[in-house]
Amino acid sequence: AEKLSGGMKRKLSLAIALIGSPQVLILDEPTSGMDPESRREMWDLLLSLRQNRTILITTHFMEEADVLGDRIAIMDHGKVKCYGTTLFLKRVYGTGYQLTVMKEVSSSVDSITNVIKGSVAGAELKTTHPTQVTYKVPQEQAPNLPDMFAAIEGNKEQLGISGVGISCTTMEEVFLRVGELAREEKYEFDKTSSHSKDQQHMVRNRSNEALTYKKRKGLPLFIQQFKSLVFKRSLFNFRRPITSIIFLVLPAVLMWFTMKNNLMNAMQGSQDPPLTMQLSLYGHTSAYVSGPENLQSIYSQLVIQQDSSNVSVKGDLVAALMKIGVENVARYKTHVIVAANFEETNKTATALYNGLAYHSAPISVNMLTNALLRSNSRTSDNSITVTNQPLDLENFAGACSQLNEVTLWMTALVWLTLLPIGVRTILTDIISYPHNERTSNAKQLQLMTGVAPTTYWLACFVWDYLIYMIACVFLLLLIPVVDTSNIFYEAKDYGVLLLILALHGVSGISNTYLYSFLGKSSNTAASIYMMITIVTGLMAPLVMYMLVTISYTVTDLVSPSLVKLIKYILMLDPQFSLGSAILNFTYLLAVRSGCRQCDNAEFKKNMCKDTSYLEFSSKENTNGLMEYLLFLSFDWILYLGLILLIEYGYMGRAFHWIKVQWVGKDFDRLLTEDSDVRDERDRVDASRDPRGIEIKMDPLSAKPDQDVGSGKKPGSNKKPDEDDSTVLTVDGLAKKFSRSFVAVQGVSFRVNAGECFGLLGVNGAGKTTTFRMLTGDENPTTGSARILHYDLVRNRSKYLAQIGYCPQFDGITEFLTGEEMLRLYANLRGMPEHQIQHQIDEWICVLGLEEYRHRRCGKYSGGNKRKLSTAMALIGDPPVVFLDEPTTGVDPV
Repeated sequence: AEKLSGGMKRKLSLAIALIGSPQVLILDEPTSGMDPESRREMWDLLLSLRQNRTILITTHFMEEADVLGDRIAIMDHGKVKCYGTTLFLKRVYGTGYQLTVMKEVSSSVDSITNVIKGSVAGAELKTTHPTQVTYKVPQEQAPNLPDMFAAIEGNKEQLGISGVGISCTTMEEVFLRVGELAREEKYEFDKTSSHSKDQQHMVRNRSNEALTYKKRKGLPLFIQQFKSLVFKRSLFNFRRPITSIIFLVLPAVLMWFTMKNNLMNAMQGSQDPPLTMQLSLYGHTSAYVSGPENLQSIYSQLVIQQDSSNVSVKGDLVAALMKIGVENVARYKTHVIVAANFEETNKTATALYNGLAYHSAPISVNMLTNALLRSNSRTSDNSITVTNQPLDLENFAGACSQLNEVTLWMTALVWLTLLPIGVRTILTDIISYPHNERTSNAKQLQLMTGVAPTTYWLACFVWDYLIYMIACVFLLLLIPVVDTSNIFYEAKDYGVLLLILALHGVSGISNTYLYSFLGKSSNTAASIYMMITIVTGLMAPLVMYMLVTISYTVTDLVSPSLVKLIKYILMLDPQFSLGSAILNFTYLLAVRSGCRQCDNAEFKKNMCKDTSYLEFSSKENTNGLMEYLLFLSFDWILYLGLILLIEYGYMGRAFHWIKVQWVGKDFDRLLTEDSDVRDERDRVDASRDPRGIEIKMDPLSAKPDQDVGSGKKPGSNKKPDEDDSTVLTVDGLAKKFSRSFVAVQGVSFRVNAGECFGLLGVNGAGKTTTFRMLTGDENPTTGSARILHYDLVRNRSKYLAQIGYCPQFDGITEFLTGEEMLRLYANLRGMPEHQIQHQIDEWICVLGLEEYRHRRCGKYSGGNKRKLSTAMALIGDPPVVFLDEPTTGVDPV
């Protein structure tokens, strides 16, 4: 279905709506883009179906509304302006009859008007053209029409009239009248001023001023194009702020998680907070005390201050506690935490505690000591506080004693798993912009303005690298906050990590751009990217490190040369280089931290030898980073080269050549051919330049102004039988998609300067395929085309730069407004900045987009998108404009 033409897609959509015989059909412009024959067939089909179904239909074809609509409603700005049958609407909003007079160019319009008004009162001149004049005749003047026709016929030769026609009010006239009344209501203008405004609204200044300004070239043009593309790229992020912030912050979040789960943090022991030993830790309890009354009173005050109750015991305290335990053992275990016994006779004090409570012993001793302290008059105002400061000596010593190569690599593995994933999330977001530009055809339209692919991708890279580095700097700034174990001790540690990330940004972003050429949705391309990078960026570095280690230790088992060759091939992928660099960097970072913080003699003897980062990998130091950094520094050259091969069409032409060898160049001979078609083809054949010399042309006059590569006078290379005014020459264009399917065959024609050439045909006839070939979006099987002597095959970039293109399916950038879109294309075509705003205002006014100029294009209706696409093709006045069904979905106004 994706390969069907626009009209065929509409037919398929209609068939899907009809299948299953639903009782209610809602059809939104069902015949938009269909050829007249297919549209008539659809009308017949819908008329035959409406007896048993209820149909709601929207359309911009007024004839379609007249044929299919039992009742019609016309809306304007969200409100229904009129409603009724076609006959009712024509009677209420009708303007009478429309008289069309065909005349000679030299005929006097005033003389014709006088003859008509002499026979029909109230006739008004409606429009005038060099060979045609139209009048509005009131409906009540119908009886006088025979006299008018007789008067015209009698003066036909004198007035220079070649033909006369009359028609009744049509639904299109009703629509225009309702629209006129709606505008009068909205702007509070009277009928005359509204009509005057509409006339100015739809007529563009026909002077040559816009065609004679000097466009920018060279460095000024490059700067203007570059600034516009960077600005457009920045708006993509600014107008989706939540998504952009998520992708910026996610790497820092993963970095925080990496540092928090770092094995080296165990070397710093437990970080639990200090704990003050108080009875209130166990809630409301009962404290038992025996002894002299003064000591009992002091102890009781301490108990009450700690949210518990005091129980005084006379006699044996231990026996009293045993009795409580026998009576209610559950209460005894949870509510009897401490007790105290003061012996006055032998001057002793005993602190008792519940062995089930972890902190009962220090609490009981502390309370007993404070009671004795306060019983002395000299220290009655003093107190003792006991605080438990956790020190996990066993864990700290164990970490240092167990610090070996295995634990170091476990730390490195955590980093390898989490940190590169965070970095890749930024690159995953970068894929979406160029991918959307490609699938929406927006990039093709921008390159057709004369923008070099290098300029386009450089603008993308500058902004993407800026965002990438902001995320990386934010990530590095977070490290000191979460690095509780002081693994990052020197500025060198931060500098090396920043160097790894910065170099990866250069090659990684270039690598990411290649994925924008995959799939039909950015989500598909991003998924492919993530799956491949998991293999190359996570699994491959681990496997390769093991192979390198084995090759250094067991040379008979694995050849070191073969391992090194495989390693160098893998390092052409920036994700492998990043993963390997992070793996080795983290290992060296952990070694340096262990050597600095631990007193493990065996560890220092075996590991603390050569821990330099910026060294090449060797048997003595297998963790050197230099080779990874070098590949990250130069991998971008490979990927930039591949991108330019694709953009300049070399890759496409290579695949196309292979396909042509398969499908062949043989076409069935046409059995019948119109003589005019044959004569046009012969003229095109005669105009071919056998020497292939490029002739530069003046875009205004379409005349040769210089012969390239020769010393002849201008114009001496003029091709035989080629008129000086010829701008576009299509020479034997043909497209064969398979051995059995020929889409276009032997199309040849010429288009002169100032000429409007119409290419007609039923749906599937090959119109869009022909346009796609002429605009460089599809490679022809045979044939070529020339614009001002720039050949489609030999001078592809210069050829495309002469074209303004409105494709069948809108190539707009949805996050830009209409005005921003036109400003972008004006800048890309090299218009002087002081002329751009005037051109924008003019085209917005001409195409009726004034109300929507500051609204994002993605929210435009289908008709307004077509208007904007047309304005994009026309702004900057390119020498040749290709319009593929430009008015599809556009209302009669």
